Amino acid sequence: MNRSILGAAALAGILCAAQPVSAQSWNTDAIEGRAGAEAYGRAPPPSVSLSRDETSWHVRAALNVAALGCRDMAEAQTIASYNNLLARHRAPLAAADTQVKAEYRARHGAVWESRHDHDMTRVYNLFARPWAHGAFCAEAQAVLAEAESVEPQEFADFAAYALPRLEAPFMGVRNVHRLGETASIDRRALEIPLP
Repeated sequence: MNRSILGAAALAGILCAAQPVSAQSWNTDAIEGRAGAEAYGRAPPPSVSLSRDETSWHVRAALNVAALGCRDMAEAQTIASYNNLLARHRAPLAAADTQVKAEYRARHGAVWESRHDHDMTRVYNLFARPWAHGAFCAEAQAVLAEAESVEPQEFADFAAYALPRLEAPFMGVRNVHRLGETASIDRRALEIPLP
């Protein structure tokens, strides 16, 4: 029991010590170009109404969770690929972070930081759900491998392609099919039952 508590505390410390990820929430009443949350069978995936910068930052958040949490045979490669992604895409990620924080300041005024932190926690929690861990790690590793050939100026476009794939293990079959995304989705992700 004490080991579990210490392990959870250590993970929380790592996440808090890392450079903050600008996480965003989604508003099911304001889904752009969609029929509403009902069209998804449940809540829509987080990426439905994100800006390009928010999408890039969500991909970074997802891959950060993978680097910290995917402890499998490919662990060393996942961590190395994530570190390479951060180095290779430093400029577009820094620009996305700056823009997202500016959007939070404009939308939330004096309380922007607490709202930003709250939303960041929600995004990290989405990608850390244990019931989809295996499928998520497999998809994150595939995305990291593909990211190695992406030029920095193309990262936002790549992120738009990658984020639905990273979310798919957590969305369930009904939501993935209703998204109508063209991104390739790992079949194993579709075999995970809804919570």
